Amino acid sequence: HTHTHTRHTHAHNPIEGHRSHIGIMSVLPDIEAQKSKLRKVEENSIIPRMMMKTARQTCADLEAEFTACAKDRTISMVWACRDLSKKLQKCMAENMKEADFEREKAIFVKQKLAHLEKLEKVAAEAKQEGAAAQ
Repeated sequence: HTHTHTRHTHAHNPIEGHRSHIGIMSVLPDIEAQKSKLRKVEENSIIPRMMMKTARQTCADLEAEFTACAKDRTISMVWACRDLSKKLQKCMAENMKEADFEREKAIFVKQKLAHLEKLEKVAAEAKQEGAAAQ
C-alpha cells in the first residue's frame, strides 16, 4: 500500500512566537482556502468531539447517577442500572442531532476565523518587519 505524506503547516502557535517569520509566511497562501471550507478532519472529528463534549455537559447529572449506580458492581450493573443507562443514552441522543452539529459547527467556524485573522495580522507584521530590515 502506498503512503502519501501530507504537508503540515504547523500554524498552531504562531501568535505566541513559537514559529519563525518564515513559518508564518508559509501559511499565508493557505489562509484564504481555510476560511472558505471545512477540512474533513474538522467536519468528521473536531466538530463531532465538540458536540459530544457539549452533550456530556448537558447530560452530566444523568452520567453521574449512572456512574454511581455502576460503581462497585459487575454483572448486576446490567439490570440494576438499566433505566439510568437508557435515560443517559436518550439524553445523549437528544443532544447530538443535526441542529446540535450545526450549532457546534458555527461556534467552530467563528473560532477558526478569529484564529486565521490573528495569523494574517502576525504574518502582515512579519512581512513589514522583513521589509524594514532590508
